[in-house]
Amino acid sequence: MVAPPSVRVVLSWTLAGGVFWGGMVVSVLTVAGLVAPGMQLLAAPVLFILGTVFGIAHGVAIAVIGRPDGVTRLTAIKRAGVGVLLSLPCVVIGWFVTAGITLTAALVADFQLPMFLLALLAWIYGAALCLWATMEAARNTRTALARWRKRRIGSALLAVIATILTIWFLQNPPTIAGSDLRFGGAGALILALELTLWMGLPVLFLVLRNSQEAP
Repeated sequence: MVAPPSVRVVLSWTLAGGVFWGGMVVSVLTVAGLVAPGMQLLAAPVLFILGTVFGIAHGVAIAVIGRPDGVTRLTAIKRAGVGVLLSLPCVVIGWFVTAGITLTAALVADFQLPMFLLALLAWIYGAALCLWATMEAARNTRTALARWRKRRIGSALLAVIATILTIWFLQNPPTIAGSDLRFGGAGALILALELTLWMGLPVLFLVLRNSQEAP
C-alpha cells in the first residue's frame, strides 16, 4: 500500500532535514575550514536536531497547503500527524547516516579505505533522502499552486523575502547559540532559502489565499 502524499512529504522532510543540516552542511563547512574539527562534534548534533525539527514543521506545512483536491484540511493534518509518528523511529537511522557523513572531514586528514566506503555510502543515502524530499515537496507545491490564483504575486514576494534574508545574513552572520559556528557565504544563502521555504511560504500562502477568498 502506497502512503498518501501528506505522509510521504512529512516523512521525507523529517529525515532529510536532519541529515542535510547535521551531516552535509557541517561536513562541507568543516572541510572548507569554516568550522573547526573540534567544533564539528558540537555542530553536527545541534544542527541535526534543528534540521529534524524544522523538517517536521516544513513537511507538515507542505502536506496541509499542498493537499490534493477533495482532501479536507483536517484530513491532511491527520495524515501529516501519521507521517510525524512514522518518522520519529526513523530519526535514529538519520543520525547514523549523519554520523557517517561527518567522517568526511577526518578523511581529509587521514584517508582510510573502510572509513571512505562508510562515508561514501552515507553520502549516497543522504543524497537519496534529499532527492526524495525534493520530489515530494515539488509534487505537493504544484498541487498548491494549481489552487492559488495569486501565485505570481506570491512567487515575487518570496523572491524578495529570500533576497532580504540573504543580504541580512551575509552582513550579520547568524550563530548557533552556545557555539562559535557562524553561517556565512554559502551557509547564509542556504539558511535564507530554507527559512523562506519553511516560514515564508506557508505564511504567505495562507495570507494571500485568505485575501483571495474574502468577499
